Amino acid sequence: MKQERIAKAAERIAGDLGIPGVKYAMDFNGYFGGAARLPLLPLTADLKAEVERLLSDIRN
Repeated sequence: MKQERIAKAAERIAGDLGIPGVKYAMDFNGYFGGAARLPLLPLTADLKAEVERLLSDIRN
């Protein structure tokens, strides 16, 4: 069910990765997320890959 995939991605991205995760997810989906302001750090390459993997099956 698509809702379960969305909930899983939302919990990990918004809940665990916070603002940098949400901003990267927006950029990944073609919206403008931009960089998170300091003191928040950008996501590492591994975390970016995880966000892309989480969103890959729910992108339209």
